Amino acid sequence: MSKIRSNIVQDFQSEFKKIEWPKKDFVIRSSIITIFMVIFFTIYVAGSDFLLSKVIFGIRN
Repeated sequence: MSKIRSNIVQDFQSEFKKIEWPKKDFVIRSSIITIFMVIFFTIYVAGSDFLLSKVIFGIRN
């Protein structure tokens, strides 16, 4: 059992070393872009919802 576990750990470590991690500046830029896009689409969806509800309730009344 410990031999199998040892092989799994060794395989994991060797594969983990092969990972090419992104650079810090790339992660920061991607995070900033993602945050701005989430804010933009949140405002867009909220604005669309507000305007459509005004139109629909305006027609209904």
